[in-house]
Amino acid sequence: MTCFTVTEAERSLSVALGIPLYGSDPDLCWLGTKSGSRWAFRQAGVRLLPGAEDLKSEADLVEAIGALWEAHDGIARMVVKQNNGFSGQGNAILNLGTLSEVSPKRGVSRAAREEALAGALPKMRFVDPRQTWDTFIEKFEREGGVVEAFVEDKDKRAPSCQLRISPEGSLDAISTHDQVVEGVDGQIYAGCRFPSDAAYRMNIQRDALRVAEVLQDKGAVGRLAVDFLCVQVKGGSWEHYAIETNLRLGGTTHPMMLLRMMTDGRYDPDTGLYLTPRDEPQFYVATDTMRSDSYRGLLVEDLLDIAAVDGLHYQAWSESGVLFHFTGALSEFGKLGITAVGKTPAEADQWFEKTRQVLDGETKS
Repeated sequence: MTCFTVTEAERSLSVALGIPLYGSDPDLCWLGTKSGSRWAFRQAGVRLLPGAEDLKSEADLVEAIGALWEAHDGIARMVVKQNNGFSGQGNAILNLGTLSEVSPKRGVSRAAREEALAGALPKMRFVDPRQTWDTFIEKFEREGGVVEAFVEDKDKRAPSCQLRISPEGSLDAISTHDQVVEGVDGQIYAGCRFPSDAAYRMNIQRDALRVAEVLQDKGAVGRLAVDFLCVQVKGGSWEHYAIETNLRLGGTTHPMMLLRMMTDGRYDPDTGLYLTPRDEPQFYVATDTMRSDSYRGLLVEDLLDIAAVDGLHYQAWSESGVLFHFTGALSEFGKLGITAVGKTPAEADQWFEKTRQVLDGETKS
């Protein structure tokens, strides 16, 4: 039995049905939290962002932010994360620029600085607009969380490496992606490109495997992903920081699974490319959230007809085109998912943009 994520409910169902469960025991869920991720990164010797984990209260948070600010007084912002936040929705951004009068450079007392920080926390910008300080801190104190330095580089990248730990004991890298993020501070997952940039692709795969070895030693099984932030430094090279482990399926799982079903190809861990049976590389751009109010009322049958008329569907003979998914939300919410596949990154981009243009044109009032 394969699930998006494994909780006590899935474990109980697996036992009741007598069906093996392909996933980690719920007792290991802590390894996939923000705090557990930072623990695993330290164990693996992988570089992570300055920060603190295993925070349980508002007092812990204030103390950790103050200590981090003193150790790195050039930090402009910090991100506070609930341990079990998903797709950025459990994050909040603290702007230290509004607290310049208590900066470590000013020589004020720690008590004064922590008092000012406590007053600033309720004014943080919550990534989820429905979140308030009361709801945020309630979950934070119930489940714990972390604080980390916010990377300000406007050209930063958010790559991810997907891996698989088999019940028999093998550990394999199965893909890398550059995640497409949106929102004011780029905190919300919106899609992905396969593969990630060749400039850092193999480096993040190497470090992700090191993290996965730590998780495997603790008993983790199944699919997982390690997310990174990459920034370009002088000379054009890239530095990367591990930021999160997802001990479950994720937004990058199903595009690769769809591609495998369509082509019967393979991921080459030595190059980070996906190769068809003829050893030709394929590339894709995917999203779960291609949306427009004009798409509302569009039936799945209408979508398939439009795709057929405009030649969007994936074609086996050319091994390129568009795969549609998550169409259940199309009619009511005007949202669907697509994976646009090409023989080059540029061709994948062309299929993606053509799909958007066609749907916009067909639904324009």
